[in-house]
Amino acid sequence: MKTLVRYFFKKLTTYFIIITPLFLFVILLIKIIEKLKNFKHLNFQDLAGYIIFYVPEKLHYILPIAVVLSIFIFYSDLIKSRKIYAILLNGISIRYISILFISFGALITIFQILNLELISPYAKEKRIQFYEKLKGSSLENIKHIFASNIWIKIDNTKYTYFGFLDLNKKEGKDFILVQMRDKEFLPLYRVEAKEVKIKENSLFLKEGKVVNLTSVEDLDFSKFDKLEFPVKLDVNNLKKLIKVKKPVSISQFYQKAIIADRFGYPSSYFWSKFYANLATVFSPFILSVWTVGLLWIKRKEKYLLIFGGIFVYWYSISAISSLAEAGAIPAFTSLFIDLIFISIGSLLILKRKFIEL
Repeated sequence: MKTLVRYFFKKLTTYFIIITPLFLFVILLIKIIEKLKNFKHLNFQDLAGYIIFYVPEKLHYILPIAVVLSIFIFYSDLIKSRKIYAILLNGISIRYISILFISFGALITIFQILNLELISPYAKEKRIQFYEKLKGSSLENIKHIFASNIWIKIDNTKYTYFGFLDLNKKEGKDFILVQMRDKEFLPLYRVEAKEVKIKENSLFLKEGKVVNLTSVEDLDFSKFDKLEFPVKLDVNNLKKLIKVKKPVSISQFYQKAIIADRFGYPSSYFWSKFYANLATVFSPFILSVWTVGLLWIKRKEKYLLIFGGIFVYWYSISAISSLAEAGAIPAFTSLFIDLIFISIGSLLILKRKFIEL
């Protein structure tokens, strides 16, 4: 039995290693051609770095397809070479073979999770750096850029804190500004506000207070409903200082969604992406179950159902994510697609008591 397991995993891994780079090559080539018009300072080293660090993000979509194709090709090899008969005559059931196929999908799913959570965020940061060099400009303005719980140094004597800061809208909440003495780390005054709007040469504050901290004996405290404070904050420089990145991993989307909810900002975009990523990160396993459930059916329509189902799977999750982003449906609806596919696949595997080859 151990020999059979090693044989199955060796063959599946071989096909998987062959298929994955082929898909990567095609996708990366298309991406390079698409971005080539934006590159102003083209050199091989930066281009190679950009391509290498783009791989983890694209693997999220390639790995599930590579797993399904590996299973399908190995299945075809077993049938055409008639090795399946030797396996069955030795008392190995179709259900056991199905479990081996699905176990391979489960192993790739573990790698998928590690890639999305640990590798992709770092790779995206490095890729953006190479992209900046190739483009010859600063970081692109990315949708939904905001930071939370961060102190920012304006100059040697001024420091600001934002509980929440939307860099696109130039608005924030839970704002603090502290003015220090020149060359001495002693506070002169402190300004606090529940809301802040960044203008060209000033800050428009709402519901806050100003505390004069020149001395303990001469403590001045005053509240305000609205106040225009003469401090200049360059939003473009803030983006560079904060180094805000577009969320990539499941945990990053979750954190952004929680922060947006906490400060009363629209969070449907982040929740929709969180659940879409949560659903698709298990896709190698989900689609393995779906494929294996249909694999042993003798009808030719099974090929249409297998590959058509994969298309429907990705299209459905993408469509549901878009609807959830607009607030039309609950964000967690994406998870029902996983539930449907794994339920149908599992039911078909359990019903397979014999096989006609």
